Amino acid sequence: MNRTLVLRKSIGVLAGLLPFGIILLSFLIEWRVRFPLADTLGYTLFILGGLVSVLNFYLSFLRYPIHAFFKGDMEEYQHASGLPLVGGLSYLSLFFIEQSMLISISALVLLLIDTGGVPWFILSVWKDNSFWNTSEKIQSS
Repeated sequence: MNRTLVLRKSIGVLAGLLPFGIILLSFLIEWRVRFPLADTLGYTLFILGGLVSVLNFYLSFLRYPIHAFFKGDMEEYQHASGLPLVGGLSYLSLFFIEQSMLISISALVLLLIDTGGVPWFILSVWKDNSFWNTSEKIQSS
């Protein structure tokens, strides 16, 4: 493995772990951006991100089996894609919401189930060296 590939994958690992770091910090310290409507903004972002995270989970893992159970005929089934990165609003909202163990645990659960999030993206492209190594793309063209 060449140095560039290792560097790019290292950056990918850091990007994938960053949301977990934000949530971990929300457990440990009180670090919030404060302004008059910070709580309103925070809860709005949390709810929006949470809904998208649940939608992404449903579309990835639940929609197909539910369709198979009720319809039986899979010929008419069409795959639907979720909303990538939008579910991340749930953990970014921690910058604005007062410190709360319940909200932080909820953000962690939403991060884990959000298949459109950064950690899931890094996991899904981990073995695809064409994503990480741009010189392979140039040579193969």
